[in-house]
Amino acid sequence: MSDAGVTVLPAERVDRGLLLVAPFAAALFGGAALMFVAEPLVGKLVLPRLGGSPAVWNTCVVFYQAVVLAGYAYAHLLGTRLPFRAQAAVQLALLGLAGLTLPIAFPADWQPPLTGSPIPFVLLGLTVGVGVPFFALAATSPLLQAWFARTGHATARDPYYLYGASNAGSVLALLAYPLLIEPSSTLGTQRRAWSVGFGLLLLLTLACALAAGRRTAAAPAASPGSVLRAAIGWRRRARGLALAAVPSSLMLGVTTYASTDLAAVPLLWTIPLALYLLTFILAFARRRLISGRVAQALMTGLVLSLMLVLVLGLNQPARVILPLHAVTLFVVALVLHTALADDRPDPARLTEFYFWIAAGGVLGGLFNAVAAPLLFNSVAEYPLAIVAASLLGPAAFPPRGAFRGGRRALVLVGWGAALLAGVLTGLLLHLAGAGPQGWALPLLVAAIYSTLAVGVRARVVGAIVLCVWLAGVLAPRTQGDVRYAQRTFFGVLRIRYDPGSGQHILRHGTTTHGSQFTDPERRREPLTYYHRAGPIGQLFAARAGKLANARIGVIGLGAGSLAAYAEPGQHWTFYELDPEVERIARDRRYFTFLADCRAAWDVVLGDARLSLARATGARYDVLIVDAFSSDAIPVHLLTREAFRLYRSRLAPGGIVVFHISNRHLALAPVVAGLAAGSGLTVVRQEFEGKTPDRAVTPSEWVAVGPARALQPLLREGRWARVSAPDAAQAWTDDYSNIVGAFRRLSR
Repeated sequence: MSDAGVTVLPAERVDRGLLLVAPFAAALFGGAALMFVAEPLVGKLVLPRLGGSPAVWNTCVVFYQAVVLAGYAYAHLLGTRLPFRAQAAVQLALLGLAGLTLPIAFPADWQPPLTGSPIPFVLLGLTVGVGVPFFALAATSPLLQAWFARTGHATARDPYYLYGASNAGSVLALLAYPLLIEPSSTLGTQRRAWSVGFGLLLLLTLACALAAGRRTAAAPAASPGSVLRAAIGWRRRARGLALAAVPSSLMLGVTTYASTDLAAVPLLWTIPLALYLLTFILAFARRRLISGRVAQALMTGLVLSLMLVLVLGLNQPARVILPLHAVTLFVVALVLHTALADDRPDPARLTEFYFWIAAGGVLGGLFNAVAAPLLFNSVAEYPLAIVAASLLGPAAFPPRGAFRGGRRALVLVGWGAALLAGVLTGLLLHLAGAGPQGWALPLLVAAIYSTLAVGVRARVVGAIVLCVWLAGVLAPRTQGDVRYAQRTFFGVLRIRYDPGSGQHILRHGTTTHGSQFTDPERRREPLTYYHRAGPIGQLFAARAGKLANARIGVIGLGAGSLAAYAEPGQHWTFYELDPEVERIARDRRYFTFLADCRAAWDVVLGDARLSLARATGARYDVLIVDAFSSDAIPVHLLTREAFRLYRSRLAPGGIVVFHISNRHLALAPVVAGLAAGSGLTVVRQEFEGKTPDRAVTPSEWVAVGPARALQPLLREGRWARVSAPDAAQAWTDDYSNIVGAFRRLSR
């Protein structure tokens, strides 16, 4: 029975068709969920070796993208060179072999190099720990879709909609990990559950192979319409590579931005990746929920807004800035992935098509994680990805006839979106002090955006976005008097000279990590968080009589500011992860805190926990935990296991001091939880920095130790006891809950 050329199947055949789809959809959903739970899970296993750097996650993502590419290449060869039964046998054997390597892990006895790039260490460790099961999972998705295309099912002629089931599993897994899995279970439990899930996937794949084997058609049905063309020429491949590479690069750029200023934790890794994958679901859906033309209209204003924000270095108010990054990523990826989906080929070319998508993802990842740190001394790959997206994106609207017919509504949507983007951007510029008072600047930017939203080709928009970025790069006022700039695996380091105050200022990312007067008469004074008027200055003043001939340990060197408190007869040991930071602190052209230090001192390179574990004879009277990656405090330094190590390295009566200043995380309860049940006293001071001296920075410090050792601080009046929360909620190497530590994004 047919209607308008469409065959209508009897009811009983439709039912059997649904039963046929179910195992394929379940296997694709489950396989993707396993892959994307494994990513943050293994990332948490790797992070403690490398100090919590956001680059660890980017390197992990590149590894996963490369393995996906290899899996898709394997699937393409398997699907085009072997008959169906042989394909099924080989793939099931691969899954069985991968199951023998479980549970997934990162080699426990491997240690990163003290010098040189840790990237080879991370990639090799991931290959050994998760390479085989991840490869098997990556190959399963395109193979299952190719098998389904051969079943003769009514929807087999265009099986790309099953890509949505795969990506839905990815998105749900990514969101579930930081919100549900991480806060409620340990890493050991997660690894065991993952192994069980892998076994279930093997059974589902077997069910799909049996179902496809019973109903295999002679050949995949031809796809309807002119869009799904069979041939894939090199021009189409190159365009597909670009459309896949740019969103991948943009996603990693947003990830670096967020995790550098907040914390290198799964929550902030997974949100950009989830948004990125969600755009695949929407782009490849059989019925699109978001019009591609509306997304194109939104994209014009968003990319211009975001570029201005990046050029001006705005990161506050966070409740506006963070969503702007996320929304721009989502809209840009949706536009480019929609263009990619519109150019998909016949099912006979399905595995090849997915291979080129994966290749583009790898290129974007390699550019961010490997090439960019070598080519740039700033995070230039992020604005460059925005420029590339602007050039690739289709024109928001045709330049002629924009108001004819049904296009009128789209034009109004474009104008409205551009107007809103312009007002928000102008307000941000106004709040940052970058323009005139009142509404003049917001309205000016809004007028420019609304003009651009209609009738402007992608190349013109891209050229404008590029000019905005270049203007920001070349404008001296946005860079200041930069004396030194260097990018390492752990972030971007800059030293700026401020002629107004006569200081050299060290910044890591967007956060100051120390400053010093260049005047020889004043250069011994500790500044910013370490000022003598602040909490750490009060602590050294209160314990001055107790620290003669003391041993002081400091985790995190920075500019070496804390060395200003050293006294003759003492010995100070600084533990520093980044060799470049040590070189800066030793360079007398910029900072002389170490050179002027009045005590004996040494610097130990490498992750502090690993170094302290090796220093079995070290006993410190004061151990200061002052490690940051930009504004992010490495989570593995705030766990119960870390605290136990700190206590084991204290002399009798010694104290541990935590510097927990952070724009976004409230960490005092976390530190108090570490000391719960230990019999130690926890005191805290949140210093507002309201002094006549402009060199003082607001800061927050927590000290943990015997009550007698901390009594002078309590008598001083500005320190207060911190009550310990439930000990069961203390962070451990197996458990952390970053969501519970977030402050309100009100600044």
